Amino acid sequence: MIELLLGVLVLLCGKLYWSRRGVVKIEQLWVYPVKSCQGIRCERLMMNKDGSLRHDREWAILDVRTNKILTCREKPCLVRIKPSISTSLVLTFPDGSCAVTSATDRRTFATQLWDVPCPGIDQGDDVSTALSAYLDEPCGTIRLIRMKRCSRRLSDSEKYGALVGSEDVTRFSDWSTLTLVSTATVRALRSHSQLADLDAAWFRPNIVVDAPTPFIEDTWRGFKLDGEDFHVLKRCSRCVELCVNPRTGRFTPGFEPLKTLRRLRGGWYTFLPPSSPFSTREAFAAVNRRLLPQSHAFPIVVGRHISPIAHTFPTVPSLLSTTFYRNP
Repeated sequence: MIELLLGVLVLLCGKLYWSRRGVVKIEQLWVYPVKSCQGIRCERLMMNKDGSLRHDREWAILDVRTNKILTCREKPCLVRIKPSISTSLVLTFPDGSCAVTSATDRRTFATQLWDVPCPGIDQGDDVSTALSAYLDEPCGTIRLIRMKRCSRRLSDSEKYGALVGSEDVTRFSDWSTLTLVSTATVRALRSHSQLADLDAAWFRPNIVVDAPTPFIEDTWRGFKLDGEDFHVLKRCSRCVELCVNPRTGRFTPGFEPLKTLRRLRGGWYTFLPPSSPFSTREAFAAVNRRLLPQSHAFPIVVGRHISPIAHTFPTVPSLLSTTFYRNP
């Protein structure tokens, strides 16, 4: 009963907040030059005219023995590698050593990510040697590759192909060129999972906003920023990556907060038929944006306001215990 009353109070406060503001403020911005490595917190991000974020997931780490891209799902210690970009990409390792990229031979690796082809240009032997040593693998077996322009066609995906068109492309991100989460969602999951150091960095988002109620971003079909429409592709289903502590590079005991999120926000993608082999129970937090061309390139800046498009108010159970939550 107390939980129900609390939920009603949260919902009413959210409605009052929305009726008075109708917008939310950008609190944080993040870019991840190398897939699964440490993110860079920025005051501004550049949105390219093609709809991609400049340098986001532009590089990835490849095991040439299996021809598979490595992520922190298999190698959680990757999150402790710190990328920086000047004239070249520089990787700084936890011991303070650095490696600089060099694409002199222009060798292309034809690999796949989630069964979708994604070619990448090799970034040189020096960074390969450093990555191989850091992961304790034979020298030269781990390579850094780059995809400068978005060319991975999401329409080739068996799971999400029905959601997108031929224009939906990305680099080395799993399924989206931009992920958004709210501070309220982060606080709610921190409280329920009892992980005192859980913050937005665990979610690996690009945009963090100050929305009024937990998981309210799940109800948005898109948002408007600087006159441009940003369309939501889908709700973001979370995996064990959420359980990697970005500071230690280790999985959390008990695989929190994913265990708690499955209890609070478990459900199924309703665009998948029940007979689909991909129709499995998911855990939802944050939203993914479609990559669609913009009218012009422009910066996204901390402190700016965005206006959600066609938002609706969820029921009290969808803000609290939502084992029946269905994700449209």
